[in-house]
Amino acid sequence: MKDPPTYGRGPKGEVWKIEDQLSELMLHCRQVLSDHPLLILLTTHSPGFSALTLKNMVIKFLVKPEAGTFETGEMFIHDTGSGLHLPNGFYSRWSNGAVK
Repeated sequence: MKDPPTYGRGPKGEVWKIEDQLSELMLHCRQVLSDHPLLILLTTHSPGFSALTLKNMVIKFLVKPEAGTFETGEMFIHDTGSGLHLPNGFYSRWSNGAVK
């Protein structure tokens, strides 16, 4: 799965906001997802979404949690100059166990 934009406009000026349309996007993803998926990765860089929110979306729309394992967390960029980690969003990764 590709990371959807937080906000965008279609060719006719249509507005797309992740807060309003992520559920619809997940339904479309379910339509093209294999009956036996190997891996699902969902990320976001949008305020208001956490790793747990993404995991819940994957469970609600795409897979049964007992069918595989989840890894969730915060993404960051390591700033070598300061030694700090700069926040860069969240992820949720589900795998059926065949992919390592």
